[in-house]
Amino acid sequence: MNEIKKLICWYERKHTTYVGENTPIKNESIDALNDLMQHLLEPIQNKFGEVTITYGFTSFELLKYIKKHSPGDMAPELDQHASFEVNSKGNRICKRDGAACDIFVEGFENQMHIIAEFVINELPFDRLYFYGSDRPIHYRVYKFSN
Repeated sequence: MNEIKKLICWYERKHTTYVGENTPIKNESIDALNDLMQHLLEPIQNKFGEVTITYGFTSFELLKYIKKHSPGDMAPELDQHASFEVNSKGNRICKRDGAACDIFVEGFENQMHIIAEFVINELPFDRLYFYGSDRPIHYRVYKFSN
């Protein structure tokens, strides 16, 4: 499965009862997700192996569902999972630009510090939230495409 699809369909494993769409509407979101894939996920996967997205792109519809069924599991105004998407009033969900995802790498589930070190030393990124060697890492990239 390509990473863009992984970034969009991540919820199918975590929120199995959600039946709505999770499709980026804004072109800027699509560009940002492509940047995230190209500059972060592909290099990680090429070096270490299969990447599992534990939290990826979150549309406004999916966000409403998560807020109702898993409150406290996110900070949508800060975490860039909504990328450039807007709410029902037309306001950006997150004012920060770019796109973000949380990942594990197969075989490194208890050694995520190795993945974080690789990203810090080798890849372009804007934010990295490291919560421990046995927890997913949150990465954000901002607009590398022209």
